[in-house]
Amino acid sequence: MNHLIKQLIPHLIAVAILVGVSAFYFAPQLSGKVMSQSDIVQVTAMMKEMNDYNAKEGRMPLWTNNMFGGMPTYQIASVRAGNQTGLFDNLMQLYIPRPIGRFISAMLAFYILMVVLGVNRWVGVIGAISFGLATNNLVLFEAGHTSKLGAIAYMPLLAAGLLLAFRDKKYLAGALLFGIGSALQLWVNHVQMTYYLILTMLAFGIAQLVDSIRKGEIVHFAKAAIFIIVSGLIGVGTGASNLLTTLEYKESTMRGKKIQIPAPGTAEAKNPAPKEGLGFEYATQWSNTGIDLLSTLIPRAAGGSNAEPIGADSKTMTSLVARGYQGPTDIELPMYWGGLPFTSGPGYLGAVALFLFVFGLFTVKGPVKWWLGFGVIFTMILSLGKNDGGLNKFLFDNLPLFNSFRAPSSVLSVTAFLVPMLGFLALGQVFKTDEDPKKLLTKLWISAGLTGGLSLFFALLGGSFFSFSGANDAQLASSGLVAADIVADRKALFSGDAWRSFFLIALCAGLIWALVTKKISSTIAIAGIGLLTIFDVWGVGRRYVSPKSFVTKTDYQNNFQARPVDLEIINKEKDLYYRVHEVKPDAFQWAMTSYFHKTIGGYNPAKMQRYNDVIERFLAQGDKKVLDMLNTKYYIFTPEGQQQPMSQINPGALGNAWFVDTLLIAESDNIELAALSAFSPDSQAIVHQEFNAYIKNFDPKAEGSIKLTSYHPEKLKYQSDSPSEQFAVFSEIWYGPNKGWNAYIDGKPAEHIRVNYLLRGMRIPAGKHEVEFRFEPASFAKGKAISTASSLTLIVGVLGIVGTGLWKFLKNPPAEEPKPQPKPQQPKPSAPAAPRTTASDRRDPKKRKR
Repeated sequence: MNHLIKQLIPHLIAVAILVGVSAFYFAPQLSGKVMSQSDIVQVTAMMKEMNDYNAKEGRMPLWTNNMFGGMPTYQIASVRAGNQTGLFDNLMQLYIPRPIGRFISAMLAFYILMVVLGVNRWVGVIGAISFGLATNNLVLFEAGHTSKLGAIAYMPLLAAGLLLAFRDKKYLAGALLFGIGSALQLWVNHVQMTYYLILTMLAFGIAQLVDSIRKGEIVHFAKAAIFIIVSGLIGVGTGASNLLTTLEYKESTMRGKKIQIPAPGTAEAKNPAPKEGLGFEYATQWSNTGIDLLSTLIPRAAGGSNAEPIGADSKTMTSLVARGYQGPTDIELPMYWGGLPFTSGPGYLGAVALFLFVFGLFTVKGPVKWWLGFGVIFTMILSLGKNDGGLNKFLFDNLPLFNSFRAPSSVLSVTAFLVPMLGFLALGQVFKTDEDPKKLLTKLWISAGLTGGLSLFFALLGGSFFSFSGANDAQLASSGLVAADIVADRKALFSGDAWRSFFLIALCAGLIWALVTKKISSTIAIAGIGLLTIFDVWGVGRRYVSPKSFVTKTDYQNNFQARPVDLEIINKEKDLYYRVHEVKPDAFQWAMTSYFHKTIGGYNPAKMQRYNDVIERFLAQGDKKVLDMLNTKYYIFTPEGQQQPMSQINPGALGNAWFVDTLLIAESDNIELAALSAFSPDSQAIVHQEFNAYIKNFDPKAEGSIKLTSYHPEKLKYQSDSPSEQFAVFSEIWYGPNKGWNAYIDGKPAEHIRVNYLLRGMRIPAGKHEVEFRFEPASFAKGKAISTASSLTLIVGVLGIVGTGLWKFLKNPPAEEPKPQPKPQQPKPSAPAAPRTTASDRRDPKKRKR
């Protein structure tokens, strides 16, 4: 036991340092403050109804009606039913709330990877800080992309599992780590980042296969592959409740199969969008350019962000003051001029980390080097999106699921993991290599020349190579800014950061040179490189996440204060269920109205395809007939010249359900959608011909009544009363067929169909009946069962492997290394005695010369 404690103490000290760094960086959290992250504010609004019912019933509903007339909640919040692997997420965060806990989990995962790689633990700590506090991660946190940040945090566990199995032949330990990493990737739920990482891992698999063949270890390769694949499948299985429902939902979204077919001869027909997935232009809107990639080495090469802090001595501020400006001088301005529509910060990888990465390309051997080298080049090219010369388009058209993802620039999140992994592996090898110092120094100077030399070049000449003009600069004049001043400040930021990167690389290279040439000790070298690394990531990170970024919880809650118009509608309306439409340019990219009302608009990057078609064709133009059939009872609008929005009741809203007397047959989806522009929704229903059998020989009369009597997001009950069989239209979004919404009449299953392109319709028998819709997705039940079984398998496997290993360790602890004994003192040699001469010697001269 004492030996175990002695082995753990150094690692516990390392963990304590990582906890301290995260806690110090996010110190405002300890005083109860929070960050007002834009995406989190939006998500909170999206989830309002879900959270309300979760508080009542102890579970999240799988459907919400707060946005877009109704939609599954699968990708608003992760479905985690049956998934018990949140235990590992909590353990990795040391049960500390976020953000401190999340950044601890990232640094701890990277430290584990460094230990697996056999790197000096202090180098591992430095690498963990470099990875955890990477500018990319801080910018993601500031924006509220928490699921993406979680996926990045656990990438090192997948890498560690691969290396243990393939490189170290520790199959069970490797499978254990890979399984946990896979499970956590599914738990945090950002499949796009996981997908990109796996693409780079294919390079490792190829390189490892070649290496195994060369060494005659193909059996080992196969064995390791089997362990990794099985553990990965178990890890994926833990997230089945979310995966199966999401895959089913994807088919009905903008990322699934297209419904509308372009008419022959139109521009859309000449340049057709893909039959499945997103359109290429839409998917690649956030594509990097060359100047954005240069920002990985020089943070403000492209200006930094759309809200970049500038100094009081900047050209812009000096100009503003000269023109009478008397406000604060520590303001933030739109300095970014790169290829993205906008950004919260650069994809800066760290000058020190990038230099060490290039150094690793020359010093590290084996499949790991080829994986990481290829992975960085591949992801950098991939981040260029539509600007990469065709790679994205080829993958978009041919690689499964690739066309479901957008924002190619986000792949630099994977780069931000691969770079420090190779860089700090290379640094760790410097402390234990037996390579010829001259050869090592040659590689050092080449690496420093490539990275530091590039920084120096742009520090001296960068201002003459670029225009420093952004696509949105024409709008600056309306804000009282002078474009020439902005350009001058952009040049200054570029030059200043280029000098910064140059000096960091030069100092880091100098420390390694001094270590290799034995001018300094390893302790001084590690301390020096550690300080440079922390200065590097901390200094840039503080531009985007600083104590000023945090607000009190009271200030944060002000984001969700009801406006007078919201209170007016809430207090006036007594109906169980109605919808509101806020008329504004971003109504379908804005979720805040959904915090208080069930809305026509909202925000979600995975809207249902049918609803998006209706938005583009009718709702964006304010088509009254379509708004009426969606039960839009209130409009919110802001009169011109006024600040406060007002409400207006819509007397044409058709309610929750109504009977029609005419059924119009549409021969195609195109006709069905187009017919919405020329029909009477109160008396007519448009039915696709695929449902002909359901309405055959049926002639409804629109007699009687039907009304909603009970509301729950997953259960809607109606009471019908009619003298004859009727056809009812429900102002509820169609999600089917057979994807979860089941209809019942008096408790017995009943069929229902799609009408009006995106609503539900049903034949209702004569008399009084209770009609009910229940959301009961079979995919959820199946996924929950798989998640439960996989989670238990993984947890039991972890307990079994860890428990067995600990038992063996305690039963047969490794022998204590013998303490070094002092070398026995050798007797000092006495001075040699002068040779004695004898009488015969004195007589014989030859003997005297002996």
